[in-house]
Amino acid sequence: ATGVVNIGKLPDAQPFDNTYANAIARNGELIFGTCGSPFFTIPRAFVWTAAGGMQQLDTLAVAAGVTIPEGYLITHVQAASADGTVVLGVAYAPNFSQVTFVLTLPVSAYGL
Repeated sequence: ATGVVNIGKLPDAQPFDNTYANAIARNGELIFGTCGSPFFTIPRAFVWTAAGGMQQLDTLAVAAGVTIPEGYLITHVQAASADGTVVLGVAYAPNFSQVTFVLTLPVSAYGL
């Protein structure tokens, strides 16, 4: 109803970082994607809500009680379930190889 909405960047993003939205859930209440530059920074996965703005997905996951293995960085979200409780994406492992992850979070983790 409000037209185009700029979802911005992560709070610590650099001026040259870009935002890429790759998945949407809950009829637009949740938007998932990546913020960063593959050349200058390590991209970080995000979730956006109208109330909370853009937040790092790994920070929300840890706050919700999810244990992310030491040295893993959640970098990209590729898909999300319709309700946003299951997220599929890519992470860097400690040796900087890329691995696929599935993350399950309750909707309450997003502040909804």
